[in-house]
Amino acid sequence: MCSECGDFGCGAITMSVRRSEGRVEWTNFTDEADYEEYGVRPVVPSLVLRFDAAKLEKTIREPFK
Repeated sequence: MCSECGDFGCGAITMSVRRSEGRVEWTNFTDEADYEEYGVRPVVPSLVLRFDAAKLEKTIREPFK
């Protein structure tokens, strides 16, 4: 979401997330906005981040305990 106004349409870094066989994969990072002249731009098209699903879930949940 936009760091200034909090609106997702104003600008956000998005990605595709896939989970399979105990792994999580983040791909297709893009910089998006819904105003016409901006659209969707790839950030790092070839970047793929892979995580162990159980470790990632533990890391994400830890601050909320």
